[in-house]
Amino acid sequence: MSHVISLTVRPNVFIATETQSNDTKITIVDDLNFKESKRITVYEEIPLLSKSDSIANADRVIALGRGMSGEEHILKANLLATKLGAKLGVTRPLTDLPSFSVDNQIGQSGSSIAPKLLITLGVHGAVQFTTGITKSKYIVAINNNPKAPIFDVADYSYIGDAKTFVEALLKLIQ
Repeated sequence: MSHVISLTVRPNVFIATETQSNDTKITIVDDLNFKESKRITVYEEIPLLSKSDSIANADRVIALGRGMSGEEHILKANLLATKLGAKLGVTRPLTDLPSFSVDNQIGQSGSSIAPKLLITLGVHGAVQFTTGITKSKYIVAINNNPKAPIFDVADYSYIGDAKTFVEALLKLIQ
């Protein structure tokens, strides 16, 4: 009897934790050579290339939602990201804009991220987005809708216009 098992592990979904138990046994696997296994058949290998500048690996991320979708606002958010040493990420709807692609997308169908600081600008916070940010250390959410779900996962919240917030923050950090 043969079984086919397909495994995919997305970055930043699981966090390794150190254990203090003396009963714990650690096995280090350096090389999985499935091609030479008599019990495993490899049907297809698809290499996943990691970008060193990927939002999945960034310590600081600024995420844009529909509330920051205008070209002028994207330029200001990009300037803010540069000043803060952050990467720019987006919600799914913004991947339709020429400035962004799926490589910039955060969430269930994009990248799961675990930055030390995540600032969301104009992000409503649908579950498809928030599942990709749960490992973030600090989440700062800016949205003009006080009932936006993003505030349920945020550590710090600002209810107000994201565009005005970005302009004020840029003036403070010149």
